Amino acid sequence: MIENVRKLNTADLFEFMRMVKRTGVKDELKKVAKNMPKKEKKPQLKVVEEGDDNSPELIVKEAPSQAEVGIDLAFSVMEIFANQKAEAEIYAFIARPFQCTPEEVAENDLMDTIEKLKDVADAQKWASFFKSATQ
Repeated sequence: MIENVRKLNTADLFEFMRMVKRTGVKDELKKVAKNMPKKEKKPQLKVVEEGDDNSPELIVKEAPSQAEVGIDLAFSVMEIFANQKAEAEIYAFIARPFQCTPEEVAENDLMDTIEKLKDVADAQKWASFFKSATQ
């Protein structure tokens, strides 16, 4: 299990930008970053369905939580790199803030890796990071 995780730093941004260039996924990542919702201060409700004349009620549901947004972001980014067969690149990048080898990232428990990614940065910071890297 990986122990010493640090926050993202400026050098990580440049390494990520180099990885994006090597794998040629900049345009795809831009689309993902552009579609990321802005951070909301309070839960937002959105109208799912409007009632008719016989039933004027609105049906609403809560907007996705930051955790849900973060999971969507992580899977979208992983899918983009997986399509480019860049698994080793991802392990090498994650190994930087995890302060371990890429092999240790690859062999780490999946749920522990997910938790450690949350320790590195919250969903909003990851979104900001990806937006900065794809400018």
